[in-house]
Amino acid sequence: RTITGGATSPFPLGRSTVALQADLLTGTVTTTIHFIGTPASGPDVDLGTVTGTAAIDPLTGAYYGTSWSSADMTGVTGQLSGRFYGPQGKETAFVLTLAANSAAASPAYTLRTAATVIGTQ
Repeated sequence: RTITGGATSPFPLGRSTVALQADLLTGTVTTTIHFIGTPASGPDVDLGTVTGTAAIDPLTGAYYGTSWSSADMTGVTGQLSGRFYGPQGKETAFVLTLAANSAAASPAYTLRTAATVIGTQ
């Protein structure tokens, strides 16, 4: 969504990349998401990268967190909730909601997204 003029532009995020790392010693999950928006016409737009952390519940394999950071965006808020499953917990799925603003003045934008991520080792 462009801040200037308040116009809203949908950007599918299907070309974005997601990495997830679980640290069983600290009981945390870290995910790094590089958002790439695809406009209706023109080249893809690099919207920036965010990193989120979540605490793992050792009894259930579920994880939940609201801690986000980014060098590319400001005011990053959101939730991350997921679970490990399958043999030895090698599969995972999580959902997230996220809101952030561009750190640069040009182009200025506000990102609002909800996503589902499924991963296997």
